Amino acid sequence: AISAYNSSPELLNPMGECLLQLGKKKEALETWEKSLKINPDQPEIKKKIKTLNNK
Repeated sequence: AISAYNSSPELLNPMGECLLQLGKKKEALETWEKSLKINPDQPEIKKKIKTLNNK
């Protein structure tokens, strides 16, 4: 299960959302950045990272 979590944007992206809702901005950003390394073609995640970095 851990290896699937580490290699699946389908799991990393909602995990980032949960972390953000919990107020864990840094962890959310790290999770989304990991997701982008696996699959760079995710404009919605790039937008979330950009928005969060501008706050």
